[in-house]
Amino acid sequence: MIRLNNIGKSFEGRPGPAVDSVSLHVEPGEFVLLTGASGAGKTTLMRILFGEEIATEGTGVVNGRNLDCMESDALAALRREMGLVFQDSRLIDRLSVRENVALAAEVGGVHCAEARRRADDLLCMMGMQDYGDMLPLHLASGERQRVALARALVNDPVLLLADEPTGSLDPDTTAEILELLQEVNRRGTTVLMATHDMDALEQLSCRMLVMAGGRLVEDSPDPSRLQ
Repeated sequence: MIRLNNIGKSFEGRPGPAVDSVSLHVEPGEFVLLTGASGAGKTTLMRILFGEEIATEGTGVVNGRNLDCMESDALAALRREMGLVFQDSRLIDRLSVRENVALAAEVGGVHCAEARRRADDLLCMMGMQDYGDMLPLHLASGERQRVALARALVNDPVLLLADEPTGSLDPDTTAEILELLQEVNRRGTTVLMATHDMDALEQLSCRMLVMAGGRLVEDSPDPSRLQ
């Protein structure tokens, strides 16, 4: 699913690389946590994975697609195979909850009626079936993240990248979002979640990657796979 070999990323004016010689493999169906202090390189690495940044060294493959030589059409195709969730839900406030979710499918080429059906199914899965006609600005932060997660899943992605999805949430809401992410994983989607949220780290029992100073310094296996 993900194969990175000595991936690095440097920015002009920054002392030292933001990501430094990171190599890792993530297999299909895994749930993996990527953690480390702020500035450790987690977000930059995630941005490389979904093509928002281009690595300055090393090679990377995501779902069989080479990140090093990807034209715009290939990048768009890769992103349709991924779901993306961020700390900021990035919803469009002038669109209803249902329209926010359906739009992601329509952009991917799905007919509007089918996109709305998918949106309603996913909102039901997220416990948001009664909120479809509401505008996002009337939602609580946890509700916005549920909608963002529904939107990320509307194209049935093989890989979900979640960058600090619980960073602004209270502990109870964090637990609810984590359970939804685990349910998504149980249904077959590979999940890579970047976080330094201690509530999340304490509640999830899965493989954990630790970054520091741009480098991958620890790779702890999923405890359940050691039994």
